[in-house]
Amino acid sequence: MEDAVFFEIAQELKGLHKTGVEAVARGDLANAVESFERALKIARTVGYREGCGHARFNLASTYALQGRVLLALRAQLEARTDLEAGSADHERCDEAIRKLCLLVKRRGIEHERAGEFAAAVEHFSTAMPHADSKSRTAMEHEVTLLKRILNEDHRRDRGGAQGAEPQGD
Repeated sequence: MEDAVFFEIAQELKGLHKTGVEAVARGDLANAVESFERALKIARTVGYREGCGHARFNLASTYALQGRVLLALRAQLEARTDLEAGSADHERCDEAIRKLCLLVKRRGIEHERAGEFAAAVEHFSTAMPHADSKSRTAMEHEVTLLKRILNEDHRRDRGGAQGAEPQGD
């Protein structure tokens, strides 16, 4: 790619990131997401992997601010794969992933307490591979129990529907 073209693309990406950061500062998270998504699309189109990583990192942070912790963790994991191993940016991703795993685990606990077992399983299952060993073990145990409950509920629902007698008019 010619230097002049790359410079123009880099300037556009820089502007989109600046716009997104300013939107976050104003609390306008929807516009921040839009700016970071546009930056990601451009970086992806031109094959600028590091640019994709920076856009995903910013998206992950914004998703977390929106309370969309599962989406935030997934974006952060993608950012880490885009950023050069051993770089400061890669290390920032690792730290963010650790923090997001805790948030996703907490959200899973909230879902479990609310009786939203499928959502709890999704949250725990997403966080497990990236959590410390003690948290991973606890989440594995919870997922096993919750899946058992979900399977029993499913069997009971199916059995009740199959065994129901037809209602006469």
